[in-house]
Formats: sequence, structure tokens, C-alpha cells
Amino acid sequence: MPDTENTANVLVVVDAESIYQAYQGKFSTDSNRPVSLGESTPYIYMFVRQDEVLSGQATDDLVITLNTNNNIRWRITSLTGNTRFSVALSQCNILRGVGLITQPGLIEPTVTVPLPSVNGFQVTINQTQTYADAYFQATAVNPSPPNVSYQFSFVLANNDGNILSYFSWDPQISITS
Repeated sequence: MPDTENTANVLVVVDAESIYQAYQGKFSTDSNRPVSLGESTPYIYMFVRQDEVLSGQATDDLVITLNTNNNIRWRITSLTGNTRFSVALSQCNILRGVGLITQPGLIEPTVTVPLPSVNGFQVTINQTQTYADAYFQATAVNPSPPNVSYQFSFVLANNDGNILSYFSWDPQISITS
């Protein structure tokens, strides 16, 4: 990402069904006490454009490169597309590297998106729908010799919208000049 004032979009994909099965009996519905998935978890996969990756594409510990003044946005979904189990980012705390990125904040824009229509094997787009987006965003403000470590928390809910538990994990980013 050679230019300044660009945005790196991180897609966080959670294997919510496996977390649900593996953490039965360990759930926490207290958003201030999420269940830690540890520093390494097989249940989270993060993705960015290939030219933004330093290491860890499609893992829980993605390390990306950002120039100063670049934004970073994190969005989350489950492997089931938020149908059987849904997930939503709920909190972000910087653990190491305070001052290297701004405090990530939740942004909730409402946008209009295409609404696909399927007729047999034909897919068309004749309509649009209003969509409530949600993501966390921060800005890289200083180069980081060590990586910036942060902790994301997310909520796991069933398809009735009932909160099952809060979970957390600790990814990192690297900021170049």
C-alpha cells in the first residue's frame, strides 16, 4: 500500500459454529469479561488485499502493513454468513503501541446495496435495499518498529438474536513510514 490516506479493509471471518461447540459451558454474556480465544485460535480468519499482507493471510494473527495516515477498517462475519450463528465486533483495545494508531471506533453507516434476484439459473439485480453497515476504524499515525497489538471482542448470537457469549482475541498490525 504505497499511497497515503488509503484504507485497508480487513474482513474477519469467524467459525462461529465450531466456537459454539468448543466453548460449551464456558460462555460469558458479560461484555466486560469476554472468553479469551488466546493468542492463537483456529476459529478466526482475517483477510486483506494481497499487497497489504506481511504475514498471516487467512489466519487469526494477520500482520498487515500501513503507511502513516492510512485508515484500517475491520468488518466481521461468520462462516455461515451470519445465518445459523451471527457475530458482531463489540470492542477494541490497544494492548501495545498506544499512539501508533488512533483508538479504533465503531462506525455504523447506512448504505444502499444491490438486491440480487434469482430466477432459475439467472441472477439479476433490479432492486436495491438499505443496509446497516458496522465496522471499527482507526488511522495509522506513527511508524511502528514493533507491531501494534490490539484486542478485539465480538459477540456470538444465535439466529433468534439471543446473545450466547462474548469472545476476544489479539491480532496485530505493522505501520511503515
